[in-house]
Amino acid sequence: MSQQSRTVKHPDERRDEIVSAARVLFATHGVHATTFQQIADHVGCTRGLVYHYAGSMPTLVDMVLAACVADFAADLREWDRLRVRGDIDGAVRDYIALFRRHLPGRSADGDADALGDPASAEAAAEPASATGTARPTPLPVPRVDDAGLYVRYVDASVVALLEILETTTIPAYAERHRIEISHVRETFVVLLHGLIGLMRTQPEVSDDVLADLVRQTLRLAPNPPGAPAGTNHSKESDMFLFEPLTLVQIVMWFVVLGALIGLNELSRRGPWAGAAFFIALPIILTIFVWPTTAGADSSTGTWFHWVKVYSALAGCLGFMAIRYIPRLQRNKWALMFPAGILALNIAEAVIRDFQVGGMGADGVVDGVYMLSGPWNYMNGIAGLINLLAITGWMGIYISRDKTKDMIWPDMIWPWIIAYDLWNFAYVYNCVGDHAFYAGAALLISCTIPAFFIRKGAWLQHRAHTLALWMMFTMAVPAFTSTSDFSVDASGDPAALLTVSALALAANIALAVLQVTLLIKHRRNVLKHEIYDHSAAYRRVVAEIPGASAAQLEAGWRRRVLC
Repeated sequence: MSQQSRTVKHPDERRDEIVSAARVLFATHGVHATTFQQIADHVGCTRGLVYHYAGSMPTLVDMVLAACVADFAADLREWDRLRVRGDIDGAVRDYIALFRRHLPGRSADGDADALGDPASAEAAAEPASATGTARPTPLPVPRVDDAGLYVRYVDASVVALLEILETTTIPAYAERHRIEISHVRETFVVLLHGLIGLMRTQPEVSDDVLADLVRQTLRLAPNPPGAPAGTNHSKESDMFLFEPLTLVQIVMWFVVLGALIGLNELSRRGPWAGAAFFIALPIILTIFVWPTTAGADSSTGTWFHWVKVYSALAGCLGFMAIRYIPRLQRNKWALMFPAGILALNIAEAVIRDFQVGGMGADGVVDGVYMLSGPWNYMNGIAGLINLLAITGWMGIYISRDKTKDMIWPDMIWPWIIAYDLWNFAYVYNCVGDHAFYAGAALLISCTIPAFFIRKGAWLQHRAHTLALWMMFTMAVPAFTSTSDFSVDASGDPAALLTVSALALAANIALAVLQVTLLIKHRRNVLKHEIYDHSAAYRRVVAEIPGASAAQLEAGWRRRVLC
């Protein structure tokens, strides 16, 4: 009697061999017609060894079922990793191919089939298709004469796939598009079950029909006719800077702008108004609102938002102290606080721009979509120039009228415009989907008062409007993320490059202007204001009471000389 040669293998390797053999035999003969001896012969081991690893046929069936589901899930992860961002048509097409590869079909005699075989693992290693995902490789049709097993396979697959989609594809899509469906999880359950059932009962259904069903169910827009991959109605194709705007969004932009300007005017009317907005209100929000609305699972629940709101409030309170405490108004060191906190905030943003540029991002980071590129470094340099161009802080004074505003005469339009362009580019680069409001509306809400309502008080306007906006978005995070008013940035590299190039050019021009003035008028930037020759400077010190005699004299003298 011949003795079967015995090869010693690692237990995990042997277990995988047994499961793989069972999958092949189940596909060929069906579950009930497959025996342990057939599996042993296929592997080249003893029947006892198969019993050792499997224990019983039901246990072995469970092992094969788990392997099939794991392969299905692994292919879905690979699909998500390799899909071309923005190419919805290509992603849907490869998604359908993936389902066909793992589809439980029907055998020739009409029995329900449920299990795949090792070819699924080999298929995942096939060369990538044109859209970057694995090519669909048809599997041998498995035969399973147990409808209950089929149901178990489908249910387990849907659960596994949904877990992956909820942590990868769905949040990534939500950052690049507006989700147009309600009950997202339940909709995906219906979609997954429906696709599997339709493919099983009607295997002749075309991929185009299936793709249309996916798009209709999820309300996805197809790529524009003739557009290349990656140019569907996503961030890359809507408008140059932002997605197409609705009338509601345009109206809301003006509402936000008007509200910020109006609330800023109220908050500067006296110490009690300032205390109500920047002490009492934040305390109430901190205790009763923000712990719920700005938690860890919120788009405003990151450390950055918490630090930003309190740093903005600290600026408001510091400015209030200077405005309403006479002793601080006469303290030159105290008057350095406005310039210091402004420089600190610019430096924080510059560091973030450089950080985003170096992380190689093309996806969701800290709850927002980011795309790293040279624009981050360009705008970071623009921010450094803007920081170094802060001048004239020694000339800050408090207006001698009812509002007691903090006036900075040397901070006039050249610096303000350069700052606005830089800061918009920063928000667009690093928090793009908030830029429609937090970039455009927020910056204009402090620039308009500085030019037309209370000249010379730009930094005070900026601190107030920033604090008001941050408090609002912390309390209502859905406003800029999922509401009908939220506006997505395009994410177009050309747009990112353009806004950063404009910011860099404006700040280089500012630097050239200021160096020219310093040389021409022999000014020391650490001791002198450099715009005291300008009409904008003269209007501020002449119209707003509180300027020193030296400032008034300098403005008059410069006017005569000019």
